[in-house]
Amino acid sequence: MSDRLIVTLALHPKFGYLLQPVFASFDTGTGVYAITETAHGSGSNYENLSEDEKNIVNAAGRFSDKALMKTYSHEKDEAAFLQKVAPETIQTYIRPFIEARHKEMLLTLRDTSTPLFLREKIREREFSEDRAIEILACPSKMIFLFRNAATFTYSARVRNGGESVALFGRFFAPLCAKPAQAVIGNRLHYFEDVDEKKLRPFFVKKQVEVSSRNVPEYIRKFVVPCVKEFDVVAEGFSVFEQTHRPVAVLTLETGLDLMPVLNLKFRYGKHLFAIDLPRKKEVELLEQNGAFSIGWFFRDEPWEQNCVDLLLNNGLILGRNNQFAVWGNEESKTGIVEWINRNGALLRSFELNQSLGNYVYYTGEINLEFAVNGKRDWFDVYCLVRFDDVEIPLVRFRGHILNRITEYLLPDGRIAVLPAEWFARFGELFRFGRAVGDNIRLAGYHFRVKELAEKGALPDEEPESTMLTAEIPGGLNAVLRPYQRYGFRWLMQLQQNRFGGCLADDMGLGKTLQVIAMFLCNYTGGEASPGSRAPVQLSLFEAPVALGRAASAEFPPSLVVMPTSLLHNWSNELRKFAPELSAYVHAGASRFRDEAFARQSSRFPIVLTTYGTVRQDIDFLQHFDFHYVVLDESQNIKNPASQTFLSVKRLRSRHRLTLTGTPVENSPTDLWTQMDFLNPGILGPLGEFRKRFLIPAPEENGEAVRSLLKIISPFILRRTKEQVAPELPSLTEEIRYCEMSEEQTERYNREKNRIRNTLVKQFSEGSRRIGLSTLAGLMRLRQLANHPALVDCGFSGQSGKFEQVIDTVETLFQEGHKVLVFSSFVKHLQLFADYFDARRWKYAWLTGQTIRREIEITEFNSNPEVRAFFISLKAGGTGLNLTAADYVFILDPWWNPAAEMQAVSRAHRIGQERKVTLYRYITLGTVEEKIRRLQQYKSALSDALVRPQLTMEEAEEL
Repeated sequence: MSDRLIVTLALHPKFGYLLQPVFASFDTGTGVYAITETAHGSGSNYENLSEDEKNIVNAAGRFSDKALMKTYSHEKDEAAFLQKVAPETIQTYIRPFIEARHKEMLLTLRDTSTPLFLREKIREREFSEDRAIEILACPSKMIFLFRNAATFTYSARVRNGGESVALFGRFFAPLCAKPAQAVIGNRLHYFEDVDEKKLRPFFVKKQVEVSSRNVPEYIRKFVVPCVKEFDVVAEGFSVFEQTHRPVAVLTLETGLDLMPVLNLKFRYGKHLFAIDLPRKKEVELLEQNGAFSIGWFFRDEPWEQNCVDLLLNNGLILGRNNQFAVWGNEESKTGIVEWINRNGALLRSFELNQSLGNYVYYTGEINLEFAVNGKRDWFDVYCLVRFDDVEIPLVRFRGHILNRITEYLLPDGRIAVLPAEWFARFGELFRFGRAVGDNIRLAGYHFRVKELAEKGALPDEEPESTMLTAEIPGGLNAVLRPYQRYGFRWLMQLQQNRFGGCLADDMGLGKTLQVIAMFLCNYTGGEASPGSRAPVQLSLFEAPVALGRAASAEFPPSLVVMPTSLLHNWSNELRKFAPELSAYVHAGASRFRDEAFARQSSRFPIVLTTYGTVRQDIDFLQHFDFHYVVLDESQNIKNPASQTFLSVKRLRSRHRLTLTGTPVENSPTDLWTQMDFLNPGILGPLGEFRKRFLIPAPEENGEAVRSLLKIISPFILRRTKEQVAPELPSLTEEIRYCEMSEEQTERYNREKNRIRNTLVKQFSEGSRRIGLSTLAGLMRLRQLANHPALVDCGFSGQSGKFEQVIDTVETLFQEGHKVLVFSSFVKHLQLFADYFDARRWKYAWLTGQTIRREIEITEFNSNPEVRAFFISLKAGGTGLNLTAADYVFILDPWWNPAAEMQAVSRAHRIGQERKVTLYRYITLGTVEEKIRRLQQYKSALSDALVRPQLTMEEAEEL
């Protein structure tokens, strides 16, 4: 016979019924348990217990007499503690503490096989097995029986499963009060929602009688709550289930912050419930002619939760006092009203009321009906706004939209809240359109504004399928890359729609070539003319000879305006890619004017001129009708107050284009000048533009900037080198021709004449050797072609090459590129370094005198602020890896092309992930042109180990 753990139930003389775990042996012969010891944590059998059994023992140990004495008394003796402990202490502190431990023990007992027995006295040491208490697994319910007859009586029973038990006269041992857990008879019952106090009276009374005068109050205060919480059996009156169709009621009211909010309640018949009230059984007392009945119903919890979720999942948040506001827009006075307007379909399942005092908002849906009529150059937009049966033309909301007034008084006195998206959707419509009756008239180039107003949104990009499929002209002596073909078609699309456009590709991507292809398509009909002759090189300062295709009435001449430094480039590009298109260069002192200009320009499809010439000749140029006016390097018109901008604005043409790699250099005003030249009025008056886009700063005005981009995006095409990298060769070379300044030309010619005289003298004396003085003279010519300051440190004038290089550098910096700048002359590099220092631009420096080569290289490759690396041609020929650069400038040609290519390979080498562009700078009319031809001659020779040296004939040619 071995000891096992059991739990006993015994009545404590002070603390009521307690659960006490003990070790007991069982005599199978007599069926008697004998307690061998009280179980506690330090007992001999404790370590042999399971974890659940240990938990039972530990919980009971916390309410032993000794443990309670330590917690609730200062006594040292248990007997003294039990004698002196106050009933209030027991009721308020000790019994609740014991019951909390009982809950822990009973929860474990239901999940284990540990038996529970009744002991009649706490000191009883033996008891029979018929004292076992059955632990019920399912909760029990209390049933009230009310009888309204001659007297009003009620009684109670307990139901567990299908069995109903009367309470009167049965053994009752309460273990927990709320909710009740008690031994009734020989079973341990537990309840989910019954207080032990409700059970206790029915063990000593079979039923309770209520005096007739107290019946009405008793029914209201006791019977109705019982019907709400328990199962009830009624005789002599009716207790029945009611059927209600619930309604979700939304009320627009004022919140604590005085902002309109929505309050949600649920109505069942006459009952209105807030959403935070517990969703329990609801009871209603009904009286008629002295008779009463009680109706009850359960609130539809899933349906109520679905109503709440419907609001929360559609943009509302639930705040204090059951009030809903618009998520992210809690401080908006009209945000919730706009939400109601926008969600009419969703709210059809709700009842909507208003409680805002004298304010009555329109809470229906707002519908728009559009009609658009247009001609080639303008649109008439008509829009009717419907507020149920109230119809108002959109044009009447102009003042509200432009001044961002959200509330509009309807004719019937209700207040309509204009949707927030209207201010972005229709703002540009009213800014750029003008009222014509009930219509808003827009210029044709504002088609994006029309589409935004009509559709409410625009795609981020135009689908390519809408692009005009123009054929590349056959007379073009070039194969256009895919992005260039797209650019050509884009230009033709603009032309067809009579829109101006800005081709803003990165430098080196062939903007000029794309425009030449468009000119060729215009002036030759897209076909090559077999009888055309190649044009002769036109002097910049002499009257040209008309060759090739001439202008016509259908296609009058096109005027291309550019910086002086690009005149030669444009002439070369036209001759190279479109020999049919002859050009008249309108520049220099001997240029034609007035009538002579008209006669001369009509013989050529293309007229090339400069910004300075346009400023000087605008008084007669403004009277000519050109086919195109094209502005190259159009950032030159960025100042809206400049004579350059005001002059080009006066030019007349059917079409307009601008070419620039940097449409915005300093501020959005730069963009306004470009757009206002291309499509006059497209961005409105400059003052309004500045107010809208510059105050506040563009980065703080996201909505306005997005609106601006939507308007201008059809008229700007920009591709960066990174975007079209797969279509580019790994190395692109371009010669950049430069004009000398007047002072530079004078000094150069003086030195050239001196050297010529020296050579003539040598030849006359029969010498075929090159003297040191001749070589020194050639060196000075090269230096003067770069910058006279290389020869004369006191020179304060300008150099055409220096100015052109600086312009290009600034453009590339704005586009985020890095540049290697090579020169044969350290003094030349120093001029650029001085210019950088004056502007606090960072750069790297490498010449034969540089000691910290690796530091300079690392700084250039790793520091994004260092965008230029100045390198002498000899010092930078070998041993450098500068793949951070994607542009290479060779400022002056060297006799040996291999030396230049070694310099280029510093950037164009293994590891370079970007395309590299090489610019060679050649000053027109100088020794540099001859050196370039000499390079081409030497490059044509076989790649011998030793390059041919400079000969006397070459020196004579130079």
